[in-house]
Amino acid sequence: MPRARIEGEDGKTTKWRSKALPRYQRLTKRAEALIAAVYLAGTNTRRVKRALYGLFQGAVGKDVVSRAWRKVKVDWDAWCARSLAEEDIVRLILDGTVIRTRLDNKATNISVLAAIGVRRDGQKILLSIRHMGGESTGAWRQFLDDLDARGLKRPDFVIVDGAPGLEAALTALWGAELPIQRCTVHKHRNLLGHAPKHLHDELTEDYRDMIYAATAAEVESRRKAFLRKWRLKCRAVADSL
Repeated sequence: MPRARIEGEDGKTTKWRSKALPRYQRLTKRAEALIAAVYLAGTNTRRVKRALYGLFQGAVGKDVVSRAWRKVKVDWDAWCARSLAEEDIVRLILDGTVIRTRLDNKATNISVLAAIGVRRDGQKILLSIRHMGGESTGAWRQFLDDLDARGLKRPDFVIVDGAPGLEAALTALWGAELPIQRCTVHKHRNLLGHAPKHLHDELTEDYRDMIYAATAAEVESRRKAFLRKWRLKCRAVADSL
């Protein structure tokens, strides 16, 4: 950073200090996060250095990448352990997905579990995302136990991706009375998997017409109509619904 001095109204000078970069810090937090993100995406430290050479005028070396990752990891560990006791979560969205990241110094695909909470005012927040090795009942139960231990209260309603291990874990923690709904996006994909491709557009139109009905009574009416039609047109679709 430049060693400039600032002259005040009284004629005296003081050393200039950057508000964006604290003393002895060469990169902003945003830059450090960018470096760590590229590294976590599966790129090794040397490739990170080459990729970001132009952006940072060659200031990104192997040690800088490692140091940036260590700083981000400290913040990450604190975020993962934060209390959820004050969060007024009424709906909980749970899903598992596969992402590419760096593990044991190698790029690999891993399965992660994620929880998104919906506050009473409708705002969505990410509560947790963890690598649990899969979507078994045991993995989901450990994931949910962590949310519970951090103070998350029993939600009024839970939306799931349809994994059988997840529903079993939810029942074990919060009881069979907990309202659980299959994610409509996941269910749509599941239905398409049971139909030939030339029927996908028609199936999608009928499905959306059903799930976006204005009232519960209309949804049930359109559900019955959906089942009648697709039992004749493609039985596997009706059986899956």
